[in-house]
Amino acid sequence: MDSIKIWIKSFTSGNNSDYNWNRISDFNDSLHIGDLIKLETPSTFPDSLFNNSVTVNSKVISSTNLNLSSPNEDGLVFLGNPLPSTIAWNRIPKPEYIKAIYSWNSEKRSWETYSNRVGDLRNGWIGPMQSFLVFPDTSINDQSISVNYNHSLLELDLITEQEGTDYFKLNLKSDINEFNNNAFISFNSEAKNGFDTFDAFELRPYADDYISLSSYNDQDELFDINVLEFNTDDIYEVPLNLQSNYSLSGELTLTDRQGLRNFDIYLTKDEKSTPLAIDDPQPVNITYQELNSDNLIMRKTEASENGYSITLVRKGVDFDLDPSTPATFELFNNYPNPFNPATNIKFGIPSSSFVTIEIFNILGQKVHTLTNKSYEAGFYTIPFQADNLSSGIYIYTLSAGNFTTTKKMALIK
Repeated sequence: MDSIKIWIKSFTSGNNSDYNWNRISDFNDSLHIGDLIKLETPSTFPDSLFNNSVTVNSKVISSTNLNLSSPNEDGLVFLGNPLPSTIAWNRIPKPEYIKAIYSWNSEKRSWETYSNRVGDLRNGWIGPMQSFLVFPDTSINDQSISVNYNHSLLELDLITEQEGTDYFKLNLKSDINEFNNNAFISFNSEAKNGFDTFDAFELRPYADDYISLSSYNDQDELFDINVLEFNTDDIYEVPLNLQSNYSLSGELTLTDRQGLRNFDIYLTKDEKSTPLAIDDPQPVNITYQELNSDNLIMRKTEASENGYSITLVRKGVDFDLDPSTPATFELFNNYPNPFNPATNIKFGIPSSSFVTIEIFNILGQKVHTLTNKSYEAGFYTIPFQADNLSSGIYIYTLSAGNFTTTKKMALIK
């Protein structure tokens, strides 16, 4: 065993250099999940270990097939880049149903994903021997991906791939420490409702403490990258999931956007919406949630529900930022109507006002004063009991400042 040398390479620094290897004396030396390990023996590797090829039994490894036929219980397959150079995921020919890849970053305590030219895994670059996960179609047998030197990183790949893709990036940061997590929402005319091959799931973190930001669909599936169908809708609403096992508050920030210039982006909570501008953090509450499931793919639970969503509104479309505050004075039709003997009368006022609501019979005689006092801006509903009145048509009038309006209601006994 003395002749075996142990080398590790960490990708947590984001450095994909082929020379970023460190020799260790044992596996207790700063070994993290996601690090790569090489065992070197005199018969396995030449003295110059890190050149443009790796020699094994005097043969140069220039290509290989990555087998996709052994997924775990979540349907994910563990793979790795076997070449001594960085490869670009977009350059690798692969089945149409495989778009998303996942790679664990132990320094950030989060998964980095890439799909549809969007994600934290920069341009889909996979370092030498870097491990990653894919989600293949389990109904197809004998699946594989062929990797060779033609898929190595080229100068062309240094161009930011996300150009031309409509997406925006959100960041959730804890108010306790520096840990944070990103989520992406993107659009594609070929995407479908629910999970499809464009999407990347939110995966369970390999960390004792974690913070997670994701979006979800009607099936409670959580997404790190959620690719939505792009159509002619004027308003899109995407629910968010914010959870952590150590932080109850933090900041949500729109950190990047590409395209979507015809839309305004809002953070919505309890029907109140706040415009999101680039690098303008908004305070948010984070749901406390322990990760009790062993499944790698996370799902939303009732316990993690926190009511946040992202709303995209096409420019020029009327959108009420706070439906709890009416834009004008309003008096609504009573409900139920006809009624016996009780009904409800709803009204709204845009600012603090002295409000009077009076009830009149068909002859114009006042039979009841429902309210006569000051109210703050908002919507209000007041019950009306007509036990002492006879059947017939009644008129109710709202007066607030210079505003007056009337409605009719029918009492049938």
